[in-house]
Amino acid sequence: MGLTEYLTRGLNKPKKKARKRVRKSTPNKSEQTKAIVKTQSKQIDNMNNNEISKQKIIDYMDAFGLSKELLPEEKKQFLSIAMEFGLNPFKHEIHCVAYGKGEYRRLSIIVGYEVYLKRAEKTGLLNGWKVWTEGTGKDMKAIIEISRKDWQLPLRHEVYLKEVEQYKKSGELNAFWKKQPSFMLKKVAISQGFRLAFPVELGGIPYTADELPEEMTCGNEKKTEDKPALSKPVKENKLAIEPVKESKKKEEPKTEIHGSVTPEQKTLIAEIAALIKACGYDVGKKTLIKEKIKSALSVGATEELKHIKQDIELDIY
Repeated sequence: MGLTEYLTRGLNKPKKKARKRVRKSTPNKSEQTKAIVKTQSKQIDNMNNNEISKQKIIDYMDAFGLSKELLPEEKKQFLSIAMEFGLNPFKHEIHCVAYGKGEYRRLSIIVGYEVYLKRAEKTGLLNGWKVWTEGTGKDMKAIIEISRKDWQLPLRHEVYLKEVEQYKKSGELNAFWKKQPSFMLKKVAISQGFRLAFPVELGGIPYTADELPEEMTCGNEKKTEDKPALSKPVKENKLAIEPVKESKKKEEPKTEIHGSVTPEQKTLIAEIAALIKACGYDVGKKTLIKEKIKSALSVGATEELKHIKQDIELDIY
């Protein structure tokens, strides 16, 4: 084959059609964010529908004596809020306190500040947060910064001590705010900050105890003091007290707990008792805490007593 013929054949050879490359489209950040929000909202809805049942909340009210203390309308309020937001009272996510008398009686429905953290985490959009305090005395303030994955800049919120610290009716500073103002201030900043950063997920959820006046969180403190006044036979009450004192003396040797209590444990028990009195817990909560203290003392667990004290300070009960 000559050179001319070879070149001619090469020129006349049919050309192959070029294949078009098809690029797969990848979702942008906004689409990914929407998908995350949709998934997380479904998870929250499922949690609300499946985990928190009406019967579970009724069981809680029966166990802690609320069924007898609350009015029918108040029970409905507590049931509705707990079920609507999927809050489990057995996990200390929500509780209620009745305060006031007669036509001024009201019901406070309260959540723990950990609820805000859990709900924000479940959205998948939380990208870190930090809280700290600046200043001293009445000029102290708490600052919180919350970052979201779908925001370019973090949210920054400030809370001033003189604006949020709580007082008793007598004008005296609340026991918790008096003892640990910095910690209480941080808790308020966390609650307010997360409501601002996650309004869709946290909108409408009740406030924490740290943001409410003492009467709305401790209820009617004089309630137990009023009961003896209603029972007229005073002599019977006096006679009823004497056997209780005798029974206590008989029980002490059996338990053998009192003899092994260390000075540190005695101090912790006294501090726990003071905290319980300051918050005015109802009979159900007092009984629960007393059982935990007995259990801790039976094994000589000082650390467990510290945890009980911390739980009361955090308003876990």
